[in-house]
Amino acid sequence: MRTVEVVLVLFCVTGSLGESVLTDPATPKNGLDDLILYLINTFKNIAVNGSECYGIPPLDPLLVPNAAINISQQYFRINGGINNATAIGLRGLEATSVTSNLIQLTVALQMVLPEIVAEGNYDIDGLAMLIFPVYGHGPFRVKIGGLQMGGTGSLGVKLTGEVFLKNLDFNFTLGEMDVRLEGLLGGGELGDLINDVINAIGLNIVSIVEKVLHEIIAETLLLIINHQLEGVTLVDLIGGLIPGPGTNCTGGTTIAPPGFLYN
Repeated sequence: MRTVEVVLVLFCVTGSLGESVLTDPATPKNGLDDLILYLINTFKNIAVNGSECYGIPPLDPLLVPNAAINISQQYFRINGGINNATAIGLRGLEATSVTSNLIQLTVALQMVLPEIVAEGNYDIDGLAMLIFPVYGHGPFRVKIGGLQMGGTGSLGVKLTGEVFLKNLDFNFTLGEMDVRLEGLLGGGELGDLINDVINAIGLNIVSIVEKVLHEIIAETLLLIINHQLEGVTLVDLIGGLIPGPGTNCTGGTTIAPPGFLYN
């Protein structure tokens, strides 16, 4: 379908095809909401088992790349790095709402990740209050709870009329956080005190984990959603019908939520 025809179709549809909010997974408001919600909520299957077809390894536990730690607060400065880290909890990702607008070709969503626990090794050196040395190396553990994610994406339309998700971005809001670095200042009460200070000011380890989660979740969901949107046209969405998705990557059956409408 030519682009001009797509535009004409868009402006001829009724207002009911504008914004659709899905807050109850049992009562989806349109096929696109239904599909995106379903695929996000089945993301946990790929997180646990991976997918040879998509080229995605298991993501839970997730291998966290080695990264630098650079903290520069008014009275607290630390440099160092983390290595051999893993994070567990991606299988808990759930979408709580999806909002699609077929006029503006946008998608907004809300997701929740109940808990992520990252563990590995660290090595740091720095100063507290600009005069007290802070140093240590050994195992660390970061627990992040109640992650709320608000995201937006934009849809594209090919010259054939097929739709695809062009991008997906979201921000994290933390419910709770606990950072523990074993062996700070050799351990003991002073090390515990510095751990408390680190938790109070926020540590860059959390930013590192957030960055990794953002990239992994966004890239994986884009891949999965666009694979299932192959062959789906804008006219299909406007008409309330979505052609059955193609063969998935987990054993030859189609991925489709119950109650999906197919033409």
